[in-house]
Amino acid sequence: MHPAFYFTLFTILYTNILNGWMIAILMFKTVDLFFKINIMKALFEDDNLNNDIRAVLKEPLSPIIFLTGLGLYPFLMFYGIN
Repeated sequence: MHPAFYFTLFTILYTNILNGWMIAILMFKTVDLFFKINIMKALFEDDNLNNDIRAVLKEPLSPIIFLTGLGLYPFLMFYGIN
């Protein structure tokens, strides 16, 4: 479903570290997952998504979006574990 969420959960349980950084990572991942599920539900099941949001969803993603995630989560994970 969402491997990064499970990886974060496993890291928290395996290291037994639950500080502010780890809570922030888990919160970001949970909100991200919840937001994606709600958008998919509104788009495919309810069919009541705003036309502006539909237009945004049709736009291609910039590579900077992926680089932001690649730079943000390891940084937070490093500070969370140390």
